Amino acid sequence: MSISNVKKFTSKKGKEGKLANMILADATGRIRVVLWTENIKLLDKFQEGDVVKINDVDVKQGFREDETHMNIRSSVEKLESKDYPDFPHTMIR
Repeated sequence: MSISNVKKFTSKKGKEGKLANMILADATGRIRVVLWTENIKLLDKFQEGDVVKINDVDVKQGFREDETHMNIRSSVEKLESKDYPDFPHTMIR
């Protein structure tokens, strides 16, 4: 539903990294997905409004609610939107 801009950061140990967030939604609700440095390249595979399936993520307690964090084994698969006509395709603000 939405994808943030990629942000750069420096860890407490001085290592530089990247971070991006996206919001995924289906009939059951919505959840924030955090992409770390090793996952940023996956953003080239899809865009806002696409129907995607994410695999192998970690669920963690976020600041306000649960969120998922992608890890080195995580993947994103773009699905055919026509196969999911009831999925929301844009961010409602």
